[in-house]
Amino acid sequence: MASLTSSQTGNWTSSTTWGGSTPAAGDTFTISAGHRVTIDSDVEVATGFGDITCHGSLYLDNSAKLVMNGRITVRASSKTQYFTEGNTSSGGQLEMRPGSEIAISGSNSDQHGVWVETEKYTSIICSGSDNNLNTTLSSSHDYQTDYLSVADASNFAAEDWITVFKRNVDYRVSTDEGMWVHDVDTGNNRIYYRQFVSPSATITKVSGTNIFVDNVKVFRKGYKIIFGTGANRNVATILSISPRRNKMLVDTSISGTVVGEKVYQTGTEKYHVDGSMVKRMATTLTTAITTADSTDQITIGDASDINVGDEILIDVNNDTDTAWDYNTRYVVTAKSGNTLTLHVQVRYVHKVGSLIVILTKDTRIRAADDSSNTRVFVYVERWTSNDGYTRRVLFRNVEFKGLGRNTSSTYYNGVMIGGKTAYLRDDTDTDGENFESAFDSCVYNSCNYLSSYAGLACRDTYRFIYRNCVSYRGERGWWGYSGNYDLRFTNFYSTRHSYSGWMSDGWYNPYKRLAYIYVTRTDDYACIVNHIREAGTIRHLILLNNEQRGFYSFYRMQDGVVVERLLQDGYRYPPYIGASGGKLTFLDCKIQPNRWDGSAEDGTGQVYSNYILAPNTDDRTTYNRGGGKSSYAEYIHFGFEENEFVQSQGGCLRTWSQSDKCWHVQVGSDTNSGFFETIFVPAFTKVRISCEVELVSGFGGTRPYLFANSLNDVHKLGRYRNQYTGQASILTSAQLSSSYYPVEVGFREQEQYSNSSLGSFENKQLTVEPQQKDYFLQTGIYNSATNIREEGYKMRDIIISVEKNTNMPILHQFAQKTKLKVRNSFTAQKKRISGRI
Repeated sequence: MASLTSSQTGNWTSSTTWGGSTPAAGDTFTISAGHRVTIDSDVEVATGFGDITCHGSLYLDNSAKLVMNGRITVRASSKTQYFTEGNTSSGGQLEMRPGSEIAISGSNSDQHGVWVETEKYTSIICSGSDNNLNTTLSSSHDYQTDYLSVADASNFAAEDWITVFKRNVDYRVSTDEGMWVHDVDTGNNRIYYRQFVSPSATITKVSGTNIFVDNVKVFRKGYKIIFGTGANRNVATILSISPRRNKMLVDTSISGTVVGEKVYQTGTEKYHVDGSMVKRMATTLTTAITTADSTDQITIGDASDINVGDEILIDVNNDTDTAWDYNTRYVVTAKSGNTLTLHVQVRYVHKVGSLIVILTKDTRIRAADDSSNTRVFVYVERWTSNDGYTRRVLFRNVEFKGLGRNTSSTYYNGVMIGGKTAYLRDDTDTDGENFESAFDSCVYNSCNYLSSYAGLACRDTYRFIYRNCVSYRGERGWWGYSGNYDLRFTNFYSTRHSYSGWMSDGWYNPYKRLAYIYVTRTDDYACIVNHIREAGTIRHLILLNNEQRGFYSFYRMQDGVVVERLLQDGYRYPPYIGASGGKLTFLDCKIQPNRWDGSAEDGTGQVYSNYILAPNTDDRTTYNRGGGKSSYAEYIHFGFEENEFVQSQGGCLRTWSQSDKCWHVQVGSDTNSGFFETIFVPAFTKVRISCEVELVSGFGGTRPYLFANSLNDVHKLGRYRNQYTGQASILTSAQLSSSYYPVEVGFREQEQYSNSSLGSFENKQLTVEPQQKDYFLQTGIYNSATNIREEGYKMRDIIISVEKNTNMPILHQFAQKTKLKVRNSFTAQKKRISGRI
């Protein structure tokens, strides 16, 4: 084994490049600054080459193949510009062209892989072919365009997932959009589409410009809608809606026979410039697989971009099981039209519409074998200095296969982007270095060793882009370690991960975006969004068939965090809203019916139970530990339906019924779950509280309680005031007031609902005696045990009355239908409007 240093620019295999020596297995290499060493063929050797240090450029041309048993390190030291051939002041660079491949071997202790140093003017630019079907827009498209006019609509098929985007734009500009193909007009090169997460309804009747559907409440005035295909295709704008008749008036006459067709929302949500790329993320299965291991052939929407030898995924979207560890990867061995023959029989049941995703890319960085002892990785080293903006990092159309998880460091998880990199800004700012660093249209294809953190990841990036990527079989599909700033993440398919599909520990700055992601078959969490310190874009999320929780958020700012157009189905728990953080608002989202639990349309729960499971089981959300509205979320236009309003708190969901004028409460946990309110009470003020509750007839469990307690001493509530024995009883408000215990001592009042609440509303009332100091009062309904979650209950708004006005604002008021009242009794005041006695 020799240590070689380049003496000039040249070919890898040429001895003159290395000062007279020819590279051999095990040799190590230093590429000197200003030299370009080109690999233009297959230079694989059985045992691999040793370490390569790039002060100059290692350039893998088309069809180049390199086997490593070491580390490729990109360096620049104190250079002053990006790599320029012949310039010794320029930095190091690794560049891969379409068709090239790097295979790496090495055990956990070897720490082999590709490494980009924390030095100015380093570059890693790995770019393969856009092998997924793609075309370009033939004109600029304004917002709410009816269809995409493209250079060539051939081979796009109905139900394809497509993306529209423009590369190399200012980081502040939002260009990326995802959508589903509804219909294709190849004669006019038009692609008709529906929005990524769209409401839908079925047409029951058409009369002129009036359309009747089975549920018109999911649409709004001004929506652009699409329905029918071919000669029956219609695109229209809704002028008005009549909810009682399930009717909408549109701006155009309806053509063709459309009764029974589905109506969807359409219209572009972004402005797209002429020449923007339109790319297929996935096509779909068009013939169901009804029996596992019964055939090795599938028929799909379009196979024009799939070749023999390619690896593909078939999304598992069956309804009735919670498994996540599905081996959905297949090799295509033959192709006839849109029918593919696979290397084995299809292992599972699949419905029509299951996504077909291509894994294979023609540029690849991979583990040399699939042994769990081969633990190699790609790492752009974490660098938080402003000098980091001089690093250019671009992975485009690259497949990362078998990488991770090397346990020598958290950073060696698979593919980790650490710290600052160049970004594109179109004004006078020079820090960005005018280069769009991105992880664009790449694939993470399985880890060799499945343990903590395996997968895609980044930490402390600034203005980095992830777009059009696929992640299959890791511990985390993608992980945002620590904080990332202005991170833009769009169009992402993630499946078969043992912990989470998409996870951000911290996500900061106003230009952050998370949109158009599809996560399925994860073991614990589909999507985790933590540490949100300011408002940003979170929208169009599809979370299907995830064994535990779908959406999860911990640590948020108090208000302003909005999740729009979340579709979650097939899950154990509704969205988990962590106790540590402010309110989370879900706008125009759908999480029920969930076919796996008691909210299923038939009410049986096909997987779990005939009730919902607790959206949050944190003990800090209970009435005797929380402060009211902990783990609190609001759902506006719940289930896409206009004016449907739902709240979640702790272990419950409640839906406001406009017809019943009450809340319908679904209980996910039998113990201490409920809905609570908190108000400020001035000293020497009496408070009266009342609430009506109705249980189902025949309910035989423990009936809920109306309660009120002080927030100070919220758990002890007067017990153990100054000793451990003899003080086990909870104090009432009268006892506390009359004895005037120290400020840390609290109280509780409560009344349990009786059998009178079975089948009809029962009103319970509490009086809280005046206290000798200002305090906060928590009140609400809680349940203590047994059967509440199976049956749920109805409740009207909690009515809180104080005996005198206060100029202090009422803090933490719930979004109730009624407000705080000032009165001196429980008797409602009556006012005659007109008429005679």
